[in-house]
Amino acid sequence: MMNKSLNCIKNRFFPLGTAAVVLLMFVVPIHSKVAHAVPTQIEQNSYFFEELLKSCQASYLKKVSMQSLIRAGLLSFVEESGCVLHWGSGKIKVRCYHETVTHDLPLDAADDGAKLLARVILLNTVSKSSVQSLREAVAKGIVNSLGDPFTAYLAPGEVQQLKRYGHWSVGVAMDPKHPDRVHGVRPGSSADMRGVFVGDRLLRVDGQSVNGKYYSEMSAILVGPPEERVTIELSRDDGIHRFQLNRSDEESIPIWAQKIHKDLLYMRPGKFDNGMADTMWVQLAAHAQVKGVILDLRHNPGGLLSEGISFLNGFVGEGALGSVHPRAGHPVQSYKASQAHVLSELPIVILVDGGTASVAEFVALVLKERLGAALVGQSTLGKGRVQRVISLPDSGAMRISVAELVGPSGQRIKKSLEVDHFLAPAAGNTAISGKNPAEDSWVAFGVGLLRKK
Repeated sequence: MMNKSLNCIKNRFFPLGTAAVVLLMFVVPIHSKVAHAVPTQIEQNSYFFEELLKSCQASYLKKVSMQSLIRAGLLSFVEESGCVLHWGSGKIKVRCYHETVTHDLPLDAADDGAKLLARVILLNTVSKSSVQSLREAVAKGIVNSLGDPFTAYLAPGEVQQLKRYGHWSVGVAMDPKHPDRVHGVRPGSSADMRGVFVGDRLLRVDGQSVNGKYYSEMSAILVGPPEERVTIELSRDDGIHRFQLNRSDEESIPIWAQKIHKDLLYMRPGKFDNGMADTMWVQLAAHAQVKGVILDLRHNPGGLLSEGISFLNGFVGEGALGSVHPRAGHPVQSYKASQAHVLSELPIVILVDGGTASVAEFVALVLKERLGAALVGQSTLGKGRVQRVISLPDSGAMRISVAELVGPSGQRIKKSLEVDHFLAPAAGNTAISGKNPAEDSWVAFGVGLLRKK
């Protein structure tokens, strides 16, 4: 009886017999190993480059050919490695010492280009560069070939540095077109107090040369732990200067609204983060019956476009508030005022400088075009972009511009917004560094303009 039951079970669950059971015991582990095989170094690098190339071509705000991206990557490789590239006569050749990799032209598929790049970075038999440093150099070359200083590949180490200390820097904004030039100095920062000036050329940071660094790399170099002092070396007309600087929280700009001179309103909105506009307008409820507004956007990094639009709704009661223009062939997103304005028909003076960027620039442009606001101070950064951050397989990331911010009249912020009234850097106490606005020379100039209106 027991044997009959066992045979029944065996026939039900193992109809092929005991031999099949033995075979399965050996076959399953073999298949399991194949399915979970560790990718080779070429496969890993190929996957990374393919994701990078596809993201550049699909997301960037302008159309770009795949072949131009691949060529840029190869040029960066030979510059970093010392190898030789021949591109022409229907063929690509990369020669490193006694090894050569070839590929037919045209080369317009991301997977083919990725495989080629993955192979050539393993050819490096002459240079002392590691495969990782070569991969990062190639990635930076590809992304920087797009021609946008705000679009950048961030290596894994840079991603971690910016995640941990991204808000902590020395108080300078570098020039996107000339990354070693100081474009703006945050009032009250260590750089400001020590005597760093707009136009200074940065030579070294903690002994490390910044020659040839991209704009995005400069940001990663200048940020770091708040407790560490930073030694910078810079040049100006009167020679070489060295400064030891302290880092401060660059995005710590408390929301501030207060009456000055009895009938004027000083406003400092802070970074355009979630809820900023609502907080700003709650504060304004206590400051009615004003005759003019000074809006302080100095060294404001921007933030969320949605908050910028909500903020503008408090000034502009109806009509266009500008638009977002992605690459050709994609729909334009237009914005219009959607609620009753809080501060209607008031004269406005906007304080800006080289650190005023992105959504802060957009807000300034809209108020200038719609309400005739006067821009006072120094030219802005010129970052009129909407950006995305794309994670990459190497634990790095790409910060990429996907659209342009456009004012109500159609003006794009392709370069710095120029001011109506240029001012020299404010000396001593400034409102943005937490001092009384009445002690700020730029605010005083704005008050004078409002009194004339």
